[in-house]
Amino acid sequence: MTRKHLFLLKSSIFTFFPLILLILLLFNFPNNLRFSAEQFAINASHSIQPILQSQPSCTVPTTTTSQVYRATFKDVSYTYSFLLNPVDDVCEKGPDYEVVVFVISAAEEIAQREAIRSSWAERAADTRALVLFVVGYTPKLVANLNAEQEQNNDMIVSTIQEHYRNLTLKVMSALEWKNSRCSTVKFLFKTDSDVVVNPTELVKYCQAKKDRKNTIFGHVWNKVKPIRVPNHRWLTSNESYSQPFWPPYTSGPGYLMTADVPAQLLSSSPHYNFVAVEDSFLTGVLASHISIHRIHDSNSFRWWKSFDACNPKDAHVISVHGFNTPEAMKKAWTDITTAKCRS
Repeated sequence: MTRKHLFLLKSSIFTFFPLILLILLLFNFPNNLRFSAEQFAINASHSIQPILQSQPSCTVPTTTTSQVYRATFKDVSYTYSFLLNPVDDVCEKGPDYEVVVFVISAAEEIAQREAIRSSWAERAADTRALVLFVVGYTPKLVANLNAEQEQNNDMIVSTIQEHYRNLTLKVMSALEWKNSRCSTVKFLFKTDSDVVVNPTELVKYCQAKKDRKNTIFGHVWNKVKPIRVPNHRWLTSNESYSQPFWPPYTSGPGYLMTADVPAQLLSSSPHYNFVAVEDSFLTGVLASHISIHRIHDSNSFRWWKSFDACNPKDAHVISVHGFNTPEAMKKAWTDITTAKCRS
């Protein structure tokens, strides 16, 4: 072999060696070091992203709308649509509602929704409060959700994947639904599936506040620090929100907003990075950005299991948080509506 041939052979080895090494690494990279999309979203050291997925490919019922909505943030945007909606334009063709109550519920919480329907939501049917469940998308429960909707006609199911890091998206979808399908109702009450609500007192409260604008009512928290603990369920990274404290915000289990607030919150989200902590972000960061008033009322909106029949202030409680089983929900409703002071 000539010196020229040796030179060419060495050149070829140095040229193709990096490519060969790359191929070997790709095929032998340890599986336990690969991140799924969900793991990356939760564990990323930079901005915490919502949990995204492609649009569902399942067959959906005729109540589906093909209209696409977009939740936009400074660092990410997410498109979604509504798979299931109540039929018959429930807001427009029903009674003259004072308030629409959005219960944020996980798809698998079928028994919890039934407990709510048979307790405080049943009372709501006799008042001017409309109760609707806001549910995310879970492929394995499509048939169950279809059957549940056909029987009850009270669910809003979107293409937003069911995940606790997507709570902000689910609530924003409820705000969007209120704007587009329930615009004439004067108030919106957001609550969770472990909260018992007194619809009669809620409607009275709305009627007493009918002239208010640009306002959110609830249990207002002040000087709360974002959670920075790695891998915490409600971690907020410095890149997502860099301030040492949240602005004053209303506690997530139950807050009431006037009808002019939802559109303003939605329009302000592009100015900020996505934050998964829904109450701090929507009623704190965004509400502060657009100068929404937040009114503290811890007597009406209870953030934990605090109810005493002997306390005169509790006679007009609107919501109490902390009942995460069907049995606890039904008992709490019985206690609130029938409990008598025995002193």
